Amino acid sequence: MVTLRRMRAADLDLVRAWLHEPTVAEWYLVGSTVEEELEDLRRCVARDERTEALVVTASGGPIGWCQWYRCKDYPDHAAGVGAGPTPPSAGGA
Repeated sequence: MVTLRRMRAADLDLVRAWLHEPTVAEWYLVGSTVEEELEDLRRCVARDERTEALVVTASGGPIGWCQWYRCKDYPDHAAGVGAGPTPPSAGGA
């Protein structure tokens, strides 16, 4: 079974190791560094950011991490990725 749990400061060393994996780095380190990514996650763990960082576990062990956030909390990012309010459906409801 796959589960999600809140990331803790103790998880950051594992995330650092993952970020050094070439297949992870190619997705997460475009335009940033390992230290920048870890600092972002430190702020999430400390609840200084509105992003929720989660550790993904399966068979009792960590296999990755994910994040979620509300686009309205990061309007510049939302505009950059084309996120916005959902338009009303055609024909009304």
